[in-house]
Amino acid sequence: PSPCSTYPVDEQVLGEFLSRSVAVDGIDYQFMVYVAPNLPVNPPVILFLHGRGESGVDGEAQTTVGIGAALLASPARWPFVVVFPQKPSFDVLWPGYTGMLAAVLANVDKEFEPDPKRCYLTGISQGGNGTLELVDRLDWKFAAMAPICGWANPRDAAAKMVHIPTWIFHGDADQAVPVTSTTAIADWCVRYGATPRMTIYPGVDHNSWDAAYAELLPEWLLEHKSS
Repeated sequence: PSPCSTYPVDEQVLGEFLSRSVAVDGIDYQFMVYVAPNLPVNPPVILFLHGRGESGVDGEAQTTVGIGAALLASPARWPFVVVFPQKPSFDVLWPGYTGMLAAVLANVDKEFEPDPKRCYLTGISQGGNGTLELVDRLDWKFAAMAPICGWANPRDAAAKMVHIPTWIFHGDADQAVPVTSTTAIADWCVRYGATPRMTIYPGVDHNSWDAAYAELLPEWLLEHKSS
């Protein structure tokens, strides 16, 4: 069935996937918003940044891999508004789309009025890079982040983790983004006195996101509020 429909999954009620768009400098960008059922006023919100393979202009591919698949499998575990922007270019990284992301977040703020103290950021592969690079550069103040098989300058990423609770994930058999991309960040965290939570999956290749989103990640996110 289409992710835009509402239907039961394993006797759990799935929320709605809503199609939205924003215009930036004369260019229309499609994005999706998942709204879990029975949310409170001012709900918690997750910004999800997809990987290279989900780039495009169809407005839906970014919901099929990563956290979107986790929502479909176990919707009751994810009591959030989840925002799915889509970047058009396969090879332009997320920091190249800060204007589009700013417009998306403003749109979500206006329509869904999420709790500003319960905003969370996660992403996979290129989206893991985007999570590490953009967590302190967007208009939302994120209470916690979860980069998965991502990379960034280890020293710069670790400096941010002093201030933002972080759970980082990677597979130690990753051939696309080496696990050292994550362990190097963890090493710098020790120097800064940061203590991020880190999960390394033995024998797992690039797809560490299915395992990561099956962890107690939604519960962990909700433990954190920004000041």
